[in-house]
Amino acid sequence: LQQKKNQGGYLEYNEALKVTFLILVIGSLLQTLFMFVLLNYVDVPFREALNQEAAEMTEKMMRKFGAMESQIEEAKDKMMSQNNYSFGKQSISFAFGCIFWFLMALIISAIIKKKKPEFEGFPTQSQE
Repeated sequence: LQQKKNQGGYLEYNEALKVTFLILVIGSLLQTLFMFVLLNYVDVPFREALNQEAAEMTEKMMRKFGAMESQIEEAKDKMMSQNNYSFGKQSISFAFGCIFWFLMALIISAIIKKKKPEFEGFPTQSQE
């Protein structure tokens, strides 16, 4: 909106898309970096608690669908042994997030765009 204001109230769709997507990606990148540092260096027990909760939810879901006990235990062990918040997994999550943010930027840009009239400043035809 600030970019639109700077251009006299007009903002082409492609310019709006660039600005909107850039803002969303920068915000997402900062959030991803914050979560990576928080869960891998600052509060590792919280990460472990998240993994425990995810394993319990997976167990409930698998029981609901009638999975065998051995499959449930195998899935829980796998979830508890891996770091879902590693740099690689966070990077993949960020990349998929960028796809989502691009779709959001398309919508937002369509809402805030305002095309400048082609013949602005030319005298209009008088009504006779």
